[in-house]
Amino acid sequence: DNHVHITAQEYDECWQSELHAAADAGVTNVVAVAETCSDARKLLQYSRQYQKEWQSTSLRLHVCVGLHPWQAQHDELDDVMELLAAHRSAIVGVGEIGLDYMPKTLQFNAAETKKVQEYCFKTQLAFAHANNLPVNVHSSSAGHYALDMLAQCQVSEGVLHAFDGKTKYAEQAHHMGFKLSVPACVVRSPSLQKMVKRLPLDALLLETDSPALGPNKGELNHVANVLQSAETIAQLHGVSVQHVQAVTSATAACLWTPGECQGLG
Repeated sequence: DNHVHITAQEYDECWQSELHAAADAGVTNVVAVAETCSDARKLLQYSRQYQKEWQSTSLRLHVCVGLHPWQAQHDELDDVMELLAAHRSAIVGVGEIGLDYMPKTLQFNAAETKKVQEYCFKTQLAFAHANNLPVNVHSSSAGHYALDMLAQCQVSEGVLHAFDGKTKYAEQAHHMGFKLSVPACVVRSPSLQKMVKRLPLDALLLETDSPALGPNKGELNHVANVLQSAETIAQLHGVSVQHVQAVTSATAACLWTPGECQGLG
């Protein structure tokens, strides 16, 4: 699962059991993302605790640290950048970062909101580029704008999570070297299904975005539901679920843990 919010309040009392249930379902790796500085500190704490207490489990927890565009503020960015620098060796990527141009996000002072989002995104992309780290990108209603900024900042490795842009921009992202992760809500999303069918299998990754974007609208999503993403991709591509798991796991491993390049899915 390439995009999980394991520090979400929905999991405060059960984050370990959530990961345990995913492991029981066959999930072997989870890439967890942060949205704020406090969120990132919590995630790093979870990671340390998980490594100490759960060494016998078959599931590995990987950490991305970043400032989500919903939380974009200069002071918060400064704190996140300090945390990124201090914990560079503990993270596999920078995220969740990006742009969000949905009307509800821009309803108050749209121009200033965009300006701050873009500054925060560029600053974090510069860190990713300087440290040779992939990015975990949010781009709601801002797909081609995010792609333009990624190109400007010379970042060419990462994942566009739950991409909601036009299929032609998804194809552009693939040609630029990015992967597109497919959430479990693909089971009920014709637009996502169209994108999945148009892209080659090696352009796709699996995700849940837990606790959001589950297979059933309005219900709490779970990491184990990443298997529903794999099943839907398999149906759309006319291949076995096992083949989808093997390809996406190998792709994800080369993105997040290039020194290992084993399965990660």
